[in-house]
Amino acid sequence: MAELKLELASEVLSEFKNYARALRAIGQDLTGLYPEDLEIQFTGAEFMATGVGVTQSPQEQVEEGHAIGRAWHRLTTKESKPSLPAVSRQCQRFTRKYTADAINRLDELRRPRRANKEGKPDIYSLGERLRTVGRIVDSCHGTLLRVVKDNNSMKFEYRDKDGIDHKEEFTNLALYKYQQRFYAERGTYTFVDPWDKG
Repeated sequence: MAELKLELASEVLSEFKNYARALRAIGQDLTGLYPEDLEIQFTGAEFMATGVGVTQSPQEQVEEGHAIGRAWHRLTTKESKPSLPAVSRQCQRFTRKYTADAINRLDELRRPRRANKEGKPDIYSLGERLRTVGRIVDSCHGTLLRVVKDNNSMKFEYRDKDGIDHKEEFTNLALYKYQQRFYAERGTYTFVDPWDKG
């Protein structure tokens, strides 16, 4: 039974081309739900995403923007900004399924909106963080089993090409550094580690 599931997973993956692409499309689709907690499972035939999203007013959405990017900039440049007043938010559970066809449609639909004005991907976005997890799994020719995101980290499980299961956990900072190194190797960004001043 496990072998059949792994064969099905490999077959579906060939339709997706790679996990990095599939997870980026899912992340871009879920961004508007503002997921605080998120779990994505790959069942062999589809991705199942469940979680808790936070509803925000349009004004909050504009003010929040790319909160991680702005926080990172303030941290590294010692720039400070008064915090916004607390606003009550409502949490809402969600469940979404993604087949190979749905992933392909989402990927095509979001293609024009993926890059910022400089033509670079927004590495702070949910789609790019999930894409990074997909890259890690793709790099060892693995089969993704599960991804769990909370406010502080990404945890994921995958099976490598030899059938061995692995569990990984990246803090948001570690994932950010991994992304920076990847894009630096591609020549997209110049990687500067503010904690490595030596």
